[in-house]
Amino acid sequence: MRQMNNLPKIKILYIGPIPPEFGGKDSGGVATYCYELARVAFKKGYEVYIFSNTGSLFKIEKDELIHLPILRSVSMWLKYLYAFKAYCVYRKKIKNLTFLPFRKRMSVCYLARLFHQIIQLLKPNLIHVLHILDNAIFSLDCIDFCPPTIVTEHGVGLLYQLEMHRWYGFKEKNHLFEAVTEASRRIHYIVSCSKFSKIAFLDVFKVPNQVHIISILNPINPDKIFFLEKNEAKKLCGLEDKTVLLFCGVHLPIQRKGLDILLTAVSKDEYLRKNCKLVIVTNMEGKAYTDEFCAKQGLDGLALTSLPKETLVKLYNAADVFVMPSRQEGIGLVYYEALLAGTPVVGFHKSIKELEQELNIYIGEGFDATTEGPKELAEKIKKVLNTRLERQILRKAVIEKLSWDVKFQEYDRIYKEVLTRH
Repeated sequence: MRQMNNLPKIKILYIGPIPPEFGGKDSGGVATYCYELARVAFKKGYEVYIFSNTGSLFKIEKDELIHLPILRSVSMWLKYLYAFKAYCVYRKKIKNLTFLPFRKRMSVCYLARLFHQIIQLLKPNLIHVLHILDNAIFSLDCIDFCPPTIVTEHGVGLLYQLEMHRWYGFKEKNHLFEAVTEASRRIHYIVSCSKFSKIAFLDVFKVPNQVHIISILNPINPDKIFFLEKNEAKKLCGLEDKTVLLFCGVHLPIQRKGLDILLTAVSKDEYLRKNCKLVIVTNMEGKAYTDEFCAKQGLDGLALTSLPKETLVKLYNAADVFVMPSRQEGIGLVYYEALLAGTPVVGFHKSIKELEQELNIYIGEGFDATTEGPKELAEKIKKVLNTRLERQILRKAVIEKLSWDVKFQEYDRIYKEVLTRH
């Protein structure tokens, strides 16, 4: 294996979404993860490329994304023609993908044609696909002499157990099972976003013996969450003299993130109802649900959507407790963000337990929606409100244990191991 200080540099091709500010169309956590991982890999000496879900190819240079116009733009009709030709070439390779609609199988073949071109041009040493349900995995498997492939999974085993297959675009639960199982057969290494996510993944899906699976807690960039004195933050947010409970759940706020449980907990607890202000950052569905619930119950609640990041960071600092009583989480980066602002958390019990073990400090309370309800949640919120915590210590622990600069060495170790094996 070539060493990092030798030339040429090791080339990595990342495949995944990127945030809108860099030309992508996905503002979710996977997009942030993809860009941050690629950015740090570049800083650590790798030559880095990203193929995004917009169909564009980028190279990272001097901490910037540079668009590489090597993929010729063609009309929709030509894409259909190329897809059909590719299907004729690769159809034997995708014969097991019956869980995908025919149109998606055509797309897999078309992507295989693009990846064949990209791999010939760039000659990457490694490929890292940022989501195990990205059909790019099947496209790469069509290509002869494809570089070794690493894939990240973001709690898909946990959501499978919740029967949330439709959230991933599958009409039948068994189709999700087949998709993950087939993907696992085509890769070399799986990175799971937490220890409990890895356990759930192995409990649910069939992973071939030759595939290595390891857990790495998703890292975070501390620079994105600035620190403010709490009274100053409350004043900036217009929340002076309020005990603030903050919820931030944009994707499936009710079905997955437990917004309904939080609202019910506050409405039925006399102390919380009288003394707390609910600030809910969510999507339009969550806002409509919150507005109607608060109006009927007479709760002091404020539901917000599409907040600028700077405003959200101010709310993290202004909050007295961050509460997201999820029914399931892969890990939950919003918990990290709250802790970086020095705000304790109440959330999915497995996430809180694993974060506490990693940080080696008390960060709040875990909530298990399978055995606990609104009453128990209210008690946990009050317990955290009555616990004195040093905000700077919470932030310092996250920076020292979960920042990208610290956690990337675990990815670096995997990359070197894969190169050694292959």
